[in-house]
Amino acid sequence: MENLKNYYEILGIERDADLEEIKTAFRKKALEFHPDRVPQNKKKWAHYKYIEVGTAYEVLRDSIKRREYDDFLNRITDEFEEPVYTEEDVEDMLKREMYAKPGFKEFFKEWG
Repeated sequence: MENLKNYYEILGIERDADLEEIKTAFRKKALEFHPDRVPQNKKKWAHYKYIEVGTAYEVLRDSIKRREYDDFLNRITDEFEEPVYTEEDVEDMLKREMYAKPGFKEFFKEWG
């Protein structure tokens, strides 16, 4: 489904990327979409993209969250690698599975 957010695609990395590749991709994308570095007419869009990149990084840099995310991706794809859930389904499932974990609430408080 085209609405499914793929954190690997957001950062422009492969699913087997190591932590250094994830960090490098995050830094590059964070600079690219930082609201202070884009024209005034693109600030709202850049802010959204910046948060999206940050969320992808927070999940993929943490080995436990990444394993859970990878397991989730594997569950929602069929033999042709086409997602079977919508973006809202993914977000709801991630929130339910991860919100109760220590530190997760604080992370989202930081993002407003």
